Amino acid sequence: MDSEMELEAKKVLIQRKHELHEEMLRKIIEELQYNLEHYDKFDGLESIFAHVKTNAAALLFLCQERKRDRDKRKDYAQPVNPLPPQGQDIE
Repeated sequence: MDSEMELEAKKVLIQRKHELHEEMLRKIIEELQYNLEHYDKFDGLESIFAHVKTNAAALLFLCQERKRDRDKRKDYAQPVNPLPPQGQDIE
């Protein structure tokens, strides 16, 4: 009984993490799109700050994702997806 409840709690926790992840990604994409549309030219400190803040948030998000992916790997010397043999893409 306890293991079933623990398994269900873990599923709920993972689902919530995915929801937060998707929400953060959506927000960053919206902010980047907004900045590109409304601050297409640097016009004073406000536009510079908007770009720097949003780009920093996007970079932080990417770094956190990279760390999360690396934490899941067992062998850091190997890439997440095995690389194809060298020259395989050349016909």
